[in-house]
Amino acid sequence: MKFKNLKLIDRIIIVCFLTAAIFLLGFWWNTKRTNHDYYLPSEGFEGWVTVVHSKPDAKPLALKDGAYQVQVPASGYVETATPLEQGWSRNRFFAPSGSDFVQIPNKHDTGGELMTRFHRHEFYHFSHQDILEDLPVGTDTILWDGTHIIKYAEDDIVYNQGVKTVEFIYIAREPKPVTFNPPRNENDVSDKPLREANQ
Repeated sequence: MKFKNLKLIDRIIIVCFLTAAIFLLGFWWNTKRTNHDYYLPSEGFEGWVTVVHSKPDAKPLALKDGAYQVQVPASGYVETATPLEQGWSRNRFFAPSGSDFVQIPNKHDTGGELMTRFHRHEFYHFSHQDILEDLPVGTDTILWDGTHIIKYAEDDIVYNQGVKTVEFIYIAREPKPVTFNPPRNENDVSDKPLREANQ
């Protein structure tokens, strides 16, 4: 049956369905980021993994089979020149096993309770609070992540955040319930604006 021979209500339903499908496909595509493979320093690693993106003088992440390769040191702290992409992706985690790496399952089903080792994958701004006291009065600068700082006086500083460049992931040693609340990340320093530039 041709489209023009359909009743008006049927045409409207088909057009609405196609419009919604195109919208959802576009939303899915725009919220997807490049897949990531994280290589942990040891099988029993536990703690926060912090990846700082867009860092000057750092090396870009290697891209293999369509996924960024993130080599995590024992400190859990990684710097890279690769910009941060926000959104969802296929994230895989690997731990050393002999001379190779083996993938760690993302989900564990233990008697009906869903468990995982990976918690709180979130994106944040980089905090520059620790350099504010050292900046001379009269400073008007834009930092590597786009943060704009103007220091009119010791107690009068404009601090406008740039783009988000930091991702945090908590890795548990053993699978824990998906509702597990990991301990506070000491690197997660809230850098709320001291004064908005347009005020």
